Amino acid sequence: MRPTRLAGSAAAPERTPAREPERTADSPPDAGAAGEAGAEAKGFGTLTAKHTKDRFLNIVIDGRQLGTTPLFRKSVPAGTHTIELIDPQTSEVVTRRTVKVDVGQSVTIVEQ
Repeated sequence: MRPTRLAGSAAAPERTPAREPERTADSPPDAGAAGEAGAEAKGFGTLTAKHTKDRFLNIVIDGRQLGTTPLFRKSVPAGTHTIELIDPQTSEVVTRRTVKVDVGQSVTIVEQ
């Protein structure tokens, strides 16, 4: 059953847009916007990950799977990250490195 509209009735009331929370002098302008990469992430760099043997490896960054090798110039938040290259058949961590990704810079990880 469809609702009926009475003649002369007004349109739906206008909604007021939501207001942003007020900021104090102590809170940075983008507090919370950096996400899981921490407060030092204010931009992005790129990650390249390669395998050298006849196998593909899973790429894990900070405990989350990012993809498989080869991976070229994947955008990642700037900051310090732990990168692991893992053999999907044995779950062996082939390579583990802690790297600092700077804004606009590229980091390359190669299987060792």
